Amino acid sequence: MVYIIISVVIILFTVHFYRKAKRHSVKPFPEHWHKLLMDNVQFYRNLSNNRQLIFQQKMMQFLSEVYIDGVQLELEELDKILIAASAVIPVFGFKEWHYTNLSGILLYPDYFNEDMQFSSKDNARNIGGIVGNGRFEKQMILSKKALCRAFKNTTDKSNTGIHEFVHLIDKLDDWIFHFKVYHCSEPMFTTDSEAMFTTDS
Repeated sequence: MVYIIISVVIILFTVHFYRKAKRHSVKPFPEHWHKLLMDNVQFYRNLSNNRQLIFQQKMMQFLSEVYIDGVQLELEELDKILIAASAVIPVFGFKEWHYTNLSGILLYPDYFNEDMQFSSKDNARNIGGIVGNGRFEKQMILSKKALCRAFKNTTDKSNTGIHEFVHLIDKLDDWIFHFKVYHCSEPMFTTDSEAMFTTDS
């Protein structure tokens, strides 16, 4: 456990200094990512061609602003795509959105417990993602297994990645809004400026 926590802290410090040194230059959208999005992200697949281009731009903007790193795994292109899609989907209806309360994302290979351990011997591993507080402020931790399962899930509206980004949106407000996350086959917003959400009473 101590080794995992120390590793995470080191990565977070690296992320912090990396972001200070890096200019936020937005890279071009890799053409072959379109097929990966079409194959894996139903929300994207259901967009018109023009709106797919907007989605691509928003993804690349997000990836230019947030550092993503893998913990005991090699980060793959699809990992970045699914994380970026998770970030874009809940705010796609806004003309411009920046996650000002997020600087880095750590991707774990599997579900983890409250001590951020993901050993296969631990039966208490049931966390698919968290938004950090305290020393992990402005950080997010996601399980790769949970992330991939979420986008393969066509039976309900649950999506771990989107859920965690909605938490980040919540944290930007003085009171907590709970966005109604629809199944990825349905548009989340009716217009570019109209978010559909509900509030708890």
